[in-house]
Amino acid sequence: MTGPKRTRIIQRVRSTTNRVDLFHVGVERLLEHSTVHGLSHVSTAATKLGRITWFCLLLAGIAGFFTNLSFIVDRYLTRPVLTSYISDYEGFIWPDITLCNAMAPYSLHLHGRIPKWQALRNQASALAEKLNSSLFASIDSQDQNEIAIQALMYSTLSPSEYGVGEPEEFIQFVATDVGYQGIILTVEISGNMTYLDPPLKKYFHTQVLQKRYNVPCYTLQLRHSLTAAQSNQVSNIGLGVKFNVESYRIINSSYASPYIDLFISHPGHAPHDDPIEMLPGYTLSLSLRMSRLRREPARLSCRTDFYTTEVFDPDLVTKRRVNGSATFCHRIVSQHLYLNSCHCYSPFLPYPVVYSHELFSKMAILCFNMSRFSTAQINRNADCMLRIYERYQLSSVYNSVPEARACEQFRKPLCDDVEYRLTDIRRTAMVELWSNSYNEARIAFLTSSFQNLFSSDIPQEELVSWLDNNTKDDNNKDNYSMPKILKYMRDNFGLISLNRKSELGELVREELEYPLSELMSDVGGLMGLWIGISVIGLFEIVELCGFAVMTAVAWLVDFCRLPTVCVIFERSPAKCEPRKTSETRCVRTNLRIQSQQPVLLKKRNMGRRVNKRHLSEPEFCEDGMSKYDQMNPDEPNNVIADHNSSPFAHLDTSCQQSPLVSQNVTVPSDNQISFSLIATPECTTESCETNYHSESDCVDEQSFANH
Repeated sequence: MTGPKRTRIIQRVRSTTNRVDLFHVGVERLLEHSTVHGLSHVSTAATKLGRITWFCLLLAGIAGFFTNLSFIVDRYLTRPVLTSYISDYEGFIWPDITLCNAMAPYSLHLHGRIPKWQALRNQASALAEKLNSSLFASIDSQDQNEIAIQALMYSTLSPSEYGVGEPEEFIQFVATDVGYQGIILTVEISGNMTYLDPPLKKYFHTQVLQKRYNVPCYTLQLRHSLTAAQSNQVSNIGLGVKFNVESYRIINSSYASPYIDLFISHPGHAPHDDPIEMLPGYTLSLSLRMSRLRREPARLSCRTDFYTTEVFDPDLVTKRRVNGSATFCHRIVSQHLYLNSCHCYSPFLPYPVVYSHELFSKMAILCFNMSRFSTAQINRNADCMLRIYERYQLSSVYNSVPEARACEQFRKPLCDDVEYRLTDIRRTAMVELWSNSYNEARIAFLTSSFQNLFSSDIPQEELVSWLDNNTKDDNNKDNYSMPKILKYMRDNFGLISLNRKSELGELVREELEYPLSELMSDVGGLMGLWIGISVIGLFEIVELCGFAVMTAVAWLVDFCRLPTVCVIFERSPAKCEPRKTSETRCVRTNLRIQSQQPVLLKKRNMGRRVNKRHLSEPEFCEDGMSKYDQMNPDEPNNVIADHNSSPFAHLDTSCQQSPLVSQNVTVPSDNQISFSLIATPECTTESCETNYHSESDCVDEQSFANH
């Protein structure tokens, strides 16, 4: 026997909050009381035409504001700078002057070194035939055999035996012009040059530079040998340089022209700029101007630090700390790669000090040193170097080394940099060495100069024979030695003259033409001109945008995370449907979270676990009509909505004639909802609200109830 069939109405309800109402209130307050003049005019205009007019003007102002804003922002992002020049900023600091004779780095014609060199070359030539030439072919396939021989010789020779570290064998003299001290007696034709006291070793230090092979070069550092006061007095430096043409003819096998490289570099820095070539028989004149450049980091990324490392000098024992460029850094990293795998130094790269290694922290051992390694070991070293070179030949593989990537930061210019600008470069032939006319004074000058310059380079007997029987007639048959002397001096001697343009250096400073402060001022002016907005009004709009964002976020959270409320209205057809009056309808009230309390009445518990949130009345779909009304069009509506006073619906009890029976049900759980049952006396069991997580749960519950 089945009971009376019950009618069930399923309704879905979403929780809402009053954030939308608060957003509306915020908009109204902004329109009525805002300091943004355009908005206040739009809200207070008396007619619709006035509102439209003011609104169009507001839109035009906004368009003009953003158009001009794009222009000034683009100007700011280009980072224009103003360059200011300040003369006589600081005292002139003499740079490091490096001389490098790559064609004849060793004076073989002195102290009986030629036989030693020939024996060493014969040994290297015999060993080069037994080596794998692939490594040397990678350097120059046309000259691979000579490269192997020279690399073996430079790696094996004793630096001290071949005069490394003795600048007197390469540089004849160093003279400085310090001006006049005290009373002036006369004015010299070429200034007041004074020779520096010997030995020259105290003014120079020797360092290794790479000119295909590692060759010893000599660097003049006045700041290390003179006091600051003495260095400031020097206005001109002159150097007499010997080209060692006899050694050039023995050492040089590529038939390159004899010349000497001159480097001008910052004090304490390894030379890295392109060298200036110095030719024999000429005077090389240079004029220097020192400028300090202070760059603006906002315009161009720059660095404040140097790449600093410690390297061995050409004697392979003395250590020296130097600053270098990005190229120098990559050379050091490459040398470390060879060291880590081959356990010896490449003779083509600088020699860094490795303090983590017991031996390499004291001296440098070259891979092609014939006195230290056997032929088989040298062959293994060459194969190892070739293997490392081929492994890291691709830039992608080499740049995978962290140290190699770190070198790239030193390609940035220095934020505070000192630059030595060459304002004048002249090569002038020394007339005394090129003229064929003689007189007694010229002969005396040439012979005395020849004796002073090359008396140590030429055997005494030969020197005496050259100086005898000189006359002023070049066509005299007895005057055979003077042309020979002139040719020897033209091939072996050159002069360098370095002059500072000013005893004070200049400062070149970059400053932002359009800094951030001016950008903010221009933005403020545009805001006031185009849209009549101040800082206060700007924050009002920020507040409104914040309100809008918070409202949107709250709506998304409610939409995505809140469970579905399935409202089931149950009525007994026998009791409720025959008497559809205002006294017998079933009414629903608000559902609220309550704390755990004793169960007052437990008629039917269909609650599920949910988060602690307020659950509201059914949504209102039309004016004055809820979803309940749409589903029950024949029943009177006793529920009214007052959005201005509360976000929840209220019962309309003004026309309600029968008392309501309220029954509270509390589920004993901190995470479950409790709900109220309100019914008329005629329909006491017909109203129920149950919370579900999904619509399928609600449908399942309905099916369970029907059975």
